[in-house]
Amino acid sequence: MASGTPAGLLENLAISPKTIMAALHSSNDTISALDLPPPTMESQQDVPEMPPQFEPPAEFLKFSELPSELRLKIWDEASFFQRDINLWLKTLGELSVSAYTAEDSTTHELFKSHEFVTNTAPPTVLQICKESRVVGLTHYRLSFGTSYEFANLSISTTPHIYVNWDCDRICLLWPQQFQSHKSRSFKTLVNICQENRLRYLALNVLRDAHWPYVEITTAVHSLKEVLLFGSTAQKSATYSDALNIGFVNTETLAMIYPDLWRKIRNHSWAIRLEIPRRDLAKFFNLSKVGNESEGSLWVRQNVPFASNSPEIPWGLQSDLGNDEVRQPPRIETGYITINGFPELSDWNW
Repeated sequence: MASGTPAGLLENLAISPKTIMAALHSSNDTISALDLPPPTMESQQDVPEMPPQFEPPAEFLKFSELPSELRLKIWDEASFFQRDINLWLKTLGELSVSAYTAEDSTTHELFKSHEFVTNTAPPTVLQICKESRVVGLTHYRLSFGTSYEFANLSISTTPHIYVNWDCDRICLLWPQQFQSHKSRSFKTLVNICQENRLRYLALNVLRDAHWPYVEITTAVHSLKEVLLFGSTAQKSATYSDALNIGFVNTETLAMIYPDLWRKIRNHSWAIRLEIPRRDLAKFFNLSKVGNESEGSLWVRQNVPFASNSPEIPWGLQSDLGNDEVRQPPRIETGYITINGFPELSDWNW
């Protein structure tokens, strides 16, 4: 972890992010009562009147007959439909790499080779016609290739996941995959997200107190939103338990699935998501206050940060402009849907 991030600076003090997050979690702060919506549909009386409709044209103009400028604008808008890209690791094998130095000493490293994979469908706009594909490819690019160099060996995988980094959300349904000491996957993931300026990230915080959302959210400064969710979907060989994932908030869940919401609204689900949301928000606030206070964590470290460094902590001036200050992302909570329906795997987590 780079020393310029909040997590890295804590590491320099021999304080792990997990330790400080645990301290925040054990503080005396209480979680206020959540304002959960009632499990009822909107009554007909609450539905606003629709404005008068224009008379439809006598003949429907075919899409191909629209002016080219209008067609291109439609394809451009279609390229910014946010997709939830479910990302995980596929292990390709394990290697024992030996390196020989000039002093005739030998070092050994166990390395687990992997590639990033997804079962999220490619962008629709790239599959409609040649014209839509040409426009779509100005926004989507193949991403998540890997490359690892050793003294006598090079291992790489080709990028094959289309991402629009301005709007797509990267979703880590099984973030514990990145904890293996034999894999460099977590560092690679962070580097890719940094290079492409990831805006939206979703993290499964089920059964995992604080890792990895402290490390990754403080390392990727371009984040606008972090969505925390809980899921017990199993990582089967075909990943059939995680097809077409999406997210809804509590208000939408109560409106579309009132019977389901009656069942879970008094359960631990909402409060269990609120705990990591509160702790992570407090961590960012601590970083922001620390950057502004004399004698703060950052000042005590006396770490020189270049104005154009990609590793500037939250709250310090960024390389985007002399007067621009990095802002922490929004921390939201959501409920996961699979194939369009709320996940029903387990309420007791």
